[in-house]
Amino acid sequence: MIMRILSLLPFLLFILQKQFLEGLGNTVTAMLICLGLNLLNILLNWVFIFGHWGAEPMGAYGAGLASLIATVLMPVAFIIAIACNSEWRRYLRLSRHTSDSRSLLRELAVVGFPIGLQTTMETVLFTISFIMVGWISKEALAAHQVTNQVADFAFMLSLGVGSATTIRVSHQYGLGDLRAMRMAANASIHLVLLMNTIGATLMIGLRHYIPYLFTNDPEVINIAAELLIFAGLFQYADGLQCVGAGMLRGVTDVKAPMWITVIAYLIVALPLGYLLMFPAGLGARGMWISFVFALTMAAVAFHWRFRWLFRKQSAK
Repeated sequence: MIMRILSLLPFLLFILQKQFLEGLGNTVTAMLICLGLNLLNILLNWVFIFGHWGAEPMGAYGAGLASLIATVLMPVAFIIAIACNSEWRRYLRLSRHTSDSRSLLRELAVVGFPIGLQTTMETVLFTISFIMVGWISKEALAAHQVTNQVADFAFMLSLGVGSATTIRVSHQYGLGDLRAMRMAANASIHLVLLMNTIGATLMIGLRHYIPYLFTNDPEVINIAAELLIFAGLFQYADGLQCVGAGMLRGVTDVKAPMWITVIAYLIVALPLGYLLMFPAGLGARGMWISFVFALTMAAVAFHWRFRWLFRKQSAK
């Protein structure tokens, strides 16, 4: 935990630099840095946890130390990349001459706080779901963890498309090209539906085999195989809500999505999950059914609002 706390500041600096380059339309640099330093993290875990290459075996402390080193090197790698690019350095030089930084800070806070709260609502939903599923049995909790890990892996692809959607929509919105903005949004929808169809097919088709990557417990495997059916269906709702949120962020509409997530994730998903798990007797399946329902609700609301804003802007 101490190692993770020490990693927090360099990680936040890495996020700042990553978002800076993404705002310029460059996502490859962050990908290469993340891939390279994750490989380094794996190597250092092997060295520090088990004691190779002359290092003492450190166990879990070694894993924390490896993560700390890799995390510290992330912003360092970005600084080197930015220093080697004259255009990126020019942006940083221009930023020093900003006349009214306080107004910009307020603007960032007004836009950033609702986005942060929206992400927090999703984190709260999934964190509390682990607590609630844990009330059923340790096997159900383990199966829920397996299913969540698989769904998270697929979600990373949707998250990438969602970030790209924000970049493309915001660029076209800034240029005042509504047609190109709509085309970017539609392309993102088609792409995420294609990706999630592949993901859902793999999850459902391989549901009896995927759990073996995590455990040999037959009860956990049986529960996880059943949950993966709902996780496959969940991919569509999760992908569409991710892209929908990205579209709205691209036009700096962040307050309405914040309230949508509060309603869908806290007011709808958690009570519905509890009712389906316990009074209805569906067990862990009930929580995943509530996930599908709540995220579908959020996705529909996001896309409806974007279309409403688009029509409103087009009428001007």
